[in-house]
Amino acid sequence: MFNLLGCCNGSPEVRRTHTPEMRRITRGCTESFVDGHGVHRGSDQVGAFSGGVTSMRELENAGGDHSHEGGDKRHRTRRLCSLTLSLFLGLSGAAFMRSYGYYNVEMLGNAVMIILVLMQLVDITLALDAHRFRPQMVQVPDRKDSQAACPDTGASALLQQLSSLNDGDPETDIDEGTCRRFLVACKGDAGLARSRIENYVAWRRRDRPGEITAVQVHREAAKRVSVQHGTDRRGHPVIWGFPYRHDKNNCDLDELMRLIVFTMENCLRMGAEQGLERVIVVFTLQGFGVKCMDYNFVKRFLFIMANYYPERLGQILLWNAPTIFNIFWGIVHPWINPNTAQKVMFVDTESLESFIAPDQFPEDAVVLAQA
Repeated sequence: MFNLLGCCNGSPEVRRTHTPEMRRITRGCTESFVDGHGVHRGSDQVGAFSGGVTSMRELENAGGDHSHEGGDKRHRTRRLCSLTLSLFLGLSGAAFMRSYGYYNVEMLGNAVMIILVLMQLVDITLALDAHRFRPQMVQVPDRKDSQAACPDTGASALLQQLSSLNDGDPETDIDEGTCRRFLVACKGDAGLARSRIENYVAWRRRDRPGEITAVQVHREAAKRVSVQHGTDRRGHPVIWGFPYRHDKNNCDLDELMRLIVFTMENCLRMGAEQGLERVIVVFTLQGFGVKCMDYNFVKRFLFIMANYYPERLGQILLWNAPTIFNIFWGIVHPWINPNTAQKVMFVDTESLESFIAPDQFPEDAVVLAQA
């Protein structure tokens, strides 16, 4: 449990991004969206990153040695506050139990465990400033860059091997683009890509995702938990998620997953008309609470994206995450594929508008942006 929660701690990777120099540079990152064609908007400083800075660690090194000293000092202070507050709460609980006659060895063991857990939770909360709006350098490739990573010759050869899967059904037939996306997701492993494509085709034949109708998902759609609306500044379709409307105890999870697939299929058809392969997902996290912490949904969502829609997510934006979301994020973050995790970004309203123009917000999001 501690390792899972630890990803939100004040680790060196998180701490070093908060020197004055780093804040100046990373502000430029959020103001400029680096697209798949190397086109930059906003701060000119971001142009340096396209010329060779490819990792967060290289970005951190730009801050200089003073970042280590300042970050370590803040980290020690945060952990000391965490320890002090956790000890106070844990020992207060132990004293309370003792006053009611529950003083025994087992109780002391439980009190120690409570203190350790509280240390983790308090440390997550105190590390919020270093974690929530940490800009990430993410270059989301379009088709041209994916071809560079995985040449068409490999996709063509794979398509030839799988030609027997095509039977003239547009719902299940695969093309070179499908093979290329699976090859990229499988890091060029043709054998693994072939196996996953076969499973993908079997799924489409069985579930017919392209034929799902609004009637089949009307109950969950009426809650407006997932809404397709507008495009980003590069024309990619946008899916807006409103987790605060989701109650894990009052939900038809199967229908909700059909709604996700229904929305993805519509967005992909819309994007294909513009020659685009990816969609943008925005999770509006205002009002997020315990009832929204649906781990089964997260597991199924990640499974569907990884196995049936590889290389289809362009950017995942987590908008205005509250403190409690850090606990949830600390648990689910290790489940996310590292390539997908690089596309996740915590944003405030100003940063979100650098990706998506305000006139492309759905009415639900406009109200939240003005709140």
